[in-house]
Amino acid sequence: MVASEAGIKGGLYVAADGHVHTTFKHDPSTLRLSSANPAMQNVPRSARYMFVAPPGWVFWALDYAGIENILVGWLAGSQRYMRLSILDMHTFYTAYAKHELDGELPAADLPQESWPDDQLRAYLKTLKARWPEERQANKKQVHGGNYMEGPFMVQEQILKDLHKVVPIKRIRRLQGLYFGLFPEIRVWQERVTGLREASTSYPWEGAYQKGYLRTPFGNIHRYYDILTHVKGPKGWELRYSADAKRAVAFVPQSMARVILTRAAQRLSEAVQRTLRLFIHDEMLGLCVKSDAERCMQEAKCQMERPVPELDGLVLPTEAKTGQSWGEMN
Repeated sequence: MVASEAGIKGGLYVAADGHVHTTFKHDPSTLRLSSANPAMQNVPRSARYMFVAPPGWVFWALDYAGIENILVGWLAGSQRYMRLSILDMHTFYTAYAKHELDGELPAADLPQESWPDDQLRAYLKTLKARWPEERQANKKQVHGGNYMEGPFMVQEQILKDLHKVVPIKRIRRLQGLYFGLFPEIRVWQERVTGLREASTSYPWEGAYQKGYLRTPFGNIHRYYDILTHVKGPKGWELRYSADAKRAVAFVPQSMARVILTRAAQRLSEAVQRTLRLFIHDEMLGLCVKSDAERCMQEAKCQMERPVPELDGLVLPTEAKTGQSWGEMN
């Protein structure tokens, strides 16, 4: 982030070259992209208004819409999950939660997977505007469910992000609803960890038996504590152990990182010079206003290129611009 080009109201350290520098790392066990000193990827949304473009300049950004959900769907072999992730998985799930748990949405008004994409997308957009806070909370639930987070971890994350306490009983009901709607996610988790028989053709499955996972891009991670034997009422059983959650999150999160960084590396030097930050699944740039459309078009072209390792999968993006980082649409 450039302090000499963007007005910064706050106490961030500015180096001698006029820049606020961050260090990009792959510290998480999942190899997800992270940053430190300062951790610019974790700047709260309310604080992003500090970063203001100078006169005649704008921030531009392209975001992979629901990339990790789409990748989970691809790994699970679920076309329906991938489709809903592209259209708006979080609002779809919220609608069913409002029906099943709260009774606020009649069965006749539930979104249907049988609808055409345009009709379903438009309806989900109206529901998103109707329940923005619930959707945000349920977004955490979807990601938490995919990565095997327990109800207490989900409750803590919601409290941190939304400053509200959701009862554990309700979170458990939400989790049950989610896996009832998408049982293929549980099957995928069991195949990745090795609790269920894994495909020998997929090196990103069967961590317990092989001791490692390898992504479609060749990234490898080794594990030694995926499953453990626990004595139950019917004798000894295999249960998830400490590394199980890390193994499940490793493949989609590291894949998302590779896809984003590859796209950035393919950009022309002129557009690369406008880049200021990567935020997990998003490129953020700062440029002269007249150049914004060109930068976004080039970024879109590279980010939406078919991914050969994923059977030519195309991941959609959303573009936005704004005078400040916090006011982009």
